[in-house]
Amino acid sequence: MKVFGSLVLLSVLGAAVAKDEPVRLTLKRRGPSMEDAAARFVKASIAHAMFGADNQEFLSAKLGGENDPEPDSATIVLRDFMNASYQSPLTIGGQEFEMIFDTGSSNTWVPSLKCGKDCESKNVYDSSKSKEYVEDGAKFDIAYGSGPVSGFWSKDSAQVGSMKIDSLEFAEVTEVKGLGMMYKASKFDGICGMGFPTISVDGKVPLFEKLVQQGNLKEQVFTFLLGQQDGQDGELTFGTIDKTRYHGDIHWAPVLHKGYWTIGMQNVQFGSQSIGKAFGIVDSGTSLITGPSADVQKIADSLGAWKFFLKAGTYIVNCRPDKMETYPNLDFVIEGKNYSIPPQDYLIPLFRLPWFGEQCLLSVMAMDIPAQKNSELGMWILGSVFMRKQFTIFDYTKGSERVGFANPALEVLPPAKPNVQNM
Repeated sequence: MKVFGSLVLLSVLGAAVAKDEPVRLTLKRRGPSMEDAAARFVKASIAHAMFGADNQEFLSAKLGGENDPEPDSATIVLRDFMNASYQSPLTIGGQEFEMIFDTGSSNTWVPSLKCGKDCESKNVYDSSKSKEYVEDGAKFDIAYGSGPVSGFWSKDSAQVGSMKIDSLEFAEVTEVKGLGMMYKASKFDGICGMGFPTISVDGKVPLFEKLVQQGNLKEQVFTFLLGQQDGQDGELTFGTIDKTRYHGDIHWAPVLHKGYWTIGMQNVQFGSQSIGKAFGIVDSGTSLITGPSADVQKIADSLGAWKFFLKAGTYIVNCRPDKMETYPNLDFVIEGKNYSIPPQDYLIPLFRLPWFGEQCLLSVMAMDIPAQKNSELGMWILGSVFMRKQFTIFDYTKGSERVGFANPALEVLPPAKPNVQNM
């Protein structure tokens, strides 16, 4: 099976901007075929091993002109890779990389020139090309569920959109075998962690914390607006909450455990079935929603789902049109407000069976994550399946950290681009 068959690419150019004017860069998505859906499943399954891991192995499966005023906000376009990962450019030492901006981890790493054949399809960092490179050399190791990733620490100047970062601590990765074939086939180069310093490997300062320390930001916030149509770009904005990107009020939830962006949920409900209180991690680096095994099993049983033999914790659901009409929404109650995920969003078409019709992957995956200290509440991960339904704000303001949700103003996003087949 050709895992990653086709995708949309966009070339992004940097531009000088005036102060307070957002700079926008791009994420792409395209229409699902059976092949694409299978690819999304493979990517989603491994995403938990890559895009949400940290030093505690938490998950187990994630340009401005020289004389221009220094901007205090910037927006970069998020490119959608098969609805499984969202990536944007990050420049380090004058070299551009396609990065996953991941709120489920806190370190930045890119493939090194010393990586070898496993990184031959990637943009690799070459320290000899930068005048601002500072050698560190300390060993970097991180263990994902799929295996280890290792390399060494370095420092260099960086730039995201129009915002410059001095002396960013990042890892040059030389060993990526732990990520498997998925990394080779994907279109991203590295990970940029947007979590809190407390989960940073070796205590390195995360990129957003560095922006805060430098005083670069108008506000200590960043926001995600993800496209919902096939081939549609989204946006990641630093330093401001753009009021043209949402409708109505923002509903806030305090961060309960700083490390991950963890919030409280008063109830998780599936139709008439109340699952109860839980914690939720809002994670841009995880493609699916995950929940405790027992709770996901209840949802699967309600749908008449069967276990997918290719991946533990995943389920297949009959999604014929007549069946879809009977399936309930998946609801998360956060600070008294209900956030609904309808069947067309939590079911991903995979294949057709004779006499049985369309079969879908349930995009709610069983994953048992250790409970928070002094609590027996279950832990859910609210990945991009959830975030696509919201305009999501991450407020980093010290002492009042919180996550906000509002109705997304999708009309401001560019129209979906035609599919491009990349064989």
